[in-house]
Amino acid sequence: MQAVATRASAGLGPSGRRRALVSPAMWLTARKTAPSVRDGRVQRKNRWACTPQRDAPLVIRERPPRGFRHILTVADVESFLELVPAELTGGVEHVMLSADPSALGWYRRGVVAVCAWPRELWAWWSKDFVDEHRASLERYGVPMKLHYGRVFCDFSERQIRAFQLLRVLMHELGHHVDVERGEPYANRFEVEWDQRLWSQYVARFGEP
Repeated sequence: MQAVATRASAGLGPSGRRRALVSPAMWLTARKTAPSVRDGRVQRKNRWACTPQRDAPLVIRERPPRGFRHILTVADVESFLELVPAELTGGVEHVMLSADPSALGWYRRGVVAVCAWPRELWAWWSKDFVDEHRASLERYGVPMKLHYGRVFCDFSERQIRAFQLLRVLMHELGHHVDVERGEPYANRFEVEWDQRLWSQYVARFGEP
């Protein structure tokens, strides 16, 4: 599922007040996978998708660009991966906390990535994208409000952590498990594993 981040042209918060556009925190259309996977084929990597060294650790954290930050820590990812069945992660060489600000995540053969989040936690997303994720967002307790055809999502850090691990990371693992079947398969995969891992996630990390 593809994730482009852009600024809201009006710069208005949910109350109608103008917010400072310090970072592109208002994502009007969101995509998960950057354009490294298209029609089931791995494409040429974008400029953010660096190649890790062979002896690099499993989880790699890149420094995010100005206006963005990593909500997830290396320890978060390592702990979450302990909950994921080994048959899903076999062949994964690295999980990256990527500096890429253009997507929620990306996949390249052997590498799955979760991207940096805007420094401001809230996000504007399209209604279609929110509807695809509504069951999870409601379970995580994310406040959502419709404004002018877009949805304002007022995340907390704990809610972003749940979303990035259970939906974004599992989506990219779906590409790793079966890259040939593309986005529809990865979308179904993330939904299934968000539900299957939920109780274990709460036991490990607590309620979002």
